[in-house]
Amino acid sequence: MCGIGGVLMKNGAAPDGAALVEMQKALGKRGPDGAGSYTSGAVGLIHTRLAIIDPSGGHQPLIDSKGRAIVFNGEIYNYIEIKRALTARYDFKTNSDTETILALYDKYGLDFVNHLRGMYAFALYDAALGRLILARDPFGIKPLYISENAQFLAFASEPKALFHGGFAATDIDMKTLRQVLARNYSQGSYTVYPDVERLPAGAMLVYEAGVRVSCTYREAVSPLRPQEIDEDVALAQLDSILDDTMRVHCRSDVGYGVFLSGGVDSSTIMNVLANQTLGSDRIKAYTAYFDVEGTEGGAIGDERTYARAVADSCYADCHEVPVGVEDFRTLLPKIAAYMDDPVADYAILPTWKLASIAAKDQKVILCGEGGDELFAGYGRYRPRWWKDWRNAFSPSSAVMSPHWTRLQRVQAVDIANYLPNDLLIKLDTCLMAHGLEGRTPFLDSDVAAFAFSLPDSLKLRGKDGKYLLKTWLHQNLPEAQPFRKKQGFTVPVGHWMAEDAAVLSATLTNNVFVKNLLTSSELSSLPARLSDPKTAKECWSLLYLALWHMGKIVDVPAHNIADALAA
Repeated sequence: MCGIGGVLMKNGAAPDGAALVEMQKALGKRGPDGAGSYTSGAVGLIHTRLAIIDPSGGHQPLIDSKGRAIVFNGEIYNYIEIKRALTARYDFKTNSDTETILALYDKYGLDFVNHLRGMYAFALYDAALGRLILARDPFGIKPLYISENAQFLAFASEPKALFHGGFAATDIDMKTLRQVLARNYSQGSYTVYPDVERLPAGAMLVYEAGVRVSCTYREAVSPLRPQEIDEDVALAQLDSILDDTMRVHCRSDVGYGVFLSGGVDSSTIMNVLANQTLGSDRIKAYTAYFDVEGTEGGAIGDERTYARAVADSCYADCHEVPVGVEDFRTLLPKIAAYMDDPVADYAILPTWKLASIAAKDQKVILCGEGGDELFAGYGRYRPRWWKDWRNAFSPSSAVMSPHWTRLQRVQAVDIANYLPNDLLIKLDTCLMAHGLEGRTPFLDSDVAAFAFSLPDSLKLRGKDGKYLLKTWLHQNLPEAQPFRKKQGFTVPVGHWMAEDAAVLSATLTNNVFVKNLLTSSELSSLPARLSDPKTAKECWSLLYLALWHMGKIVDVPAHNIADALAA
């Protein structure tokens, strides 16, 4: 897990060395364990390293015996199998997973990405052919941003590297920003910066002699119709698939922990991991909770009872991390200022704090992202929600197969949009800001091939989503109570905002950025809306974007929300 960046000068000129240095500095938090650079002709590559596999020998940029260079962010989980298969024909110099990408390219040419199992964003330069390849994994687990004009193609793990290198302006597209205000994230390849795009999930760009020659895509899910399969057979296959994905995702030369919410996905990860380790080492788990009382007297977002039950059954040490109003006041300005791609997902608060705690002891964290999308866990997947879903989300960036059911089509839109452009940006940025790698065992090509092709009846059963996964968990870890009513990981931002309503009303209504986003009637209604937790929650995206904007124009983040908005 690392930070990568670079530039291709289309006129054949040598890259500006100072610009590459600035890009590298901007990505320092992503790779605290080392840095490297490479230039050849019109191409320059930079890298900052978080050492996970082959810490002593996996330095980057990595250059093979044929002069091909690569900078890579991610993990290739089948690297052992690749190396075993290609050792006879490729001269391996390291034990790193990075080098297996070069070995596959050596054997398969441009078809090499189809043999990768993992999360990745990389730039590979073949100097002999004058060929630059940029690629990103099918789910978009690892980010890659690009800025392109007639003079250059620049790319980096985060937009800030493009800004610092002088390859993109920080100008903001207000139309896209309003999309974030309405949906919490921007769709497709668009970002809020006109000069910066996301390389789409699964995309592979190929340039030769400074000219783009192809753009191909590796799809995350199969276009085939659902398989016909008996429930007992499906459960047996699921058991094998979960065991396999966990084994490869735990390949690491450093320790790892688990983000445990007490829900189905993280409980599944804990159970499989516990069975594989067999108590040889106590698993480190981290769970967040919120100490705000709900309207019915229960604590909001407090799943510690379930998390503790899972941790105890799996012989794990569970570190309980409180997230409260003071975190909201002091951490939010820092988080918003750090985020280049402004995902306004309120789960960003507990994710950031959990990462800051876990990074003190770990370099790798296993996370449950992808379980809801692949096994159909969201309430909107139930038929009564489909009409609302069609009105709220555009399927434009999801390739639709005529063989899919309606449920699969809804899932496909989330896999193409919500997953890479909200959940995974949030996860990557929050964790990498603390030098922490996040691994997502559900977002695996083998898991996706199985889960997405399940018949609807094994995904939805009555009021239960993720029916097959819940059934498996109930059989293997009944302490998780997978069929209980879903509580959801609801962050009580509405309560926190209402508690600070007076300060927020005064600062937001006088903030120039907010005035440009809202109509006069919307602006005048803010004080009343902020005073009630239910309506205050609806103003969350506005508050977050106001803080995000202030973080872009003020060099040092403020110590609290009020100071940030008044800056």
